[in-house]
Amino acid sequence: MAGVANQPVELKGRLKGYLLNPAAVNALTEEYELFAITKDPLLWHELFESMRALQANWFAGDLPRPHREGRALFLPRANHRSMTVASVLRQAGVPDLGVYLQHQVHRQHDYPVGPIMAGCHG
Repeated sequence: MAGVANQPVELKGRLKGYLLNPAAVNALTEEYELFAITKDPLLWHELFESMRALQANWFAGDLPRPHREGRALFLPRANHRSMTVASVLRQAGVPDLGVYLQHQVHRQHDYPVGPIMAGCHG
């Protein structure tokens, strides 16, 4: 409403901020290729069947909000069949979640962390 009325509004509350753990992101991206994939049932079924036919190793988990319409797909780098899947996904333009996470780790070095956010690191 303040935006509609073009009036400033004082906000009160506790601000929490969370940072990515760089060591955890590095460990994940060294061991896995990560992709952000859709939860669309038809596309997911096709991908699942393709990975099953290739006998690729994988794990998928829901993305956190506000991206709950997607899943994170983990493909182990040590498995050549999984790397075949990763190559196809990359060629198809599926978002590389590992690159995104690494980018976020580098960006967070510029985030203000002072008294307001002290002790709120995730």
